[in-house]
Formats: sequence, structure tokens, C-alpha cells
Amino acid sequence: MNSDAACTSGKALCSCPAPKTGCSVSRILFWLTQRRKKGAGGKLPPQKPGASQQMMLDALIAVSARRAGALVVTEDYDDFKAVQYYCHFKLKRGREYFNEASG
Repeated sequence: MNSDAACTSGKALCSCPAPKTGCSVSRILFWLTQRRKKGAGGKLPPQKPGASQQMMLDALIAVSARRAGALVVTEDYDDFKAVQYYCHFKLKRGREYFNEASG
């Protein structure tokens, strides 16, 4: 099965991009989890309630922005920067974007 095609994983439905984008939400979430696990010495530290859902939404926004060639403007810069390591998309802090637009 093509890993970039629409897919389901267990009970969770993951949204995957068109074949030529090279990154999928499920792949990004897997690598982000592996990074957290490695940084904690092999055991996943507990997350705040809702953190995994928020990261899934951030990854979905990133993949969608990449497909559309859009710029993601956010104040949640650090989370998106972590996603950007695995899926390259245009990203800018909100205050930087609006300072450039007004100045």
C-alpha cells in the first residue's frame, strides 16, 4: 500500500496528502513521538491533556499548507517548527508577519 494514500491506522483515521508531497500526518506524528521518546531516554513522558490532538491538528495544517503552497502564520511557532523538521512548509511568526505588513 502506498504510504501517501488515504489510510487508516487501528481506530484512528489519518489524513494523508496526495502522493507527490512526500509527507503525511501519520508519518509526522510518528517521528515527533520518536523524538520525544528518544529525548526522554527511551520512555515516553506523559503529555498534557489534549496535547496529542493539538499536535495532530498542527501536522494537518502543515501538510495542507505544503500542498497549497501557503504560508502558515502562527504564534504557536515552536510546535510548528518541530513539524517543519519533518514536512517542509512556509512558516512565520504572527508578530513578524504583521510587523512587515504594517511597516
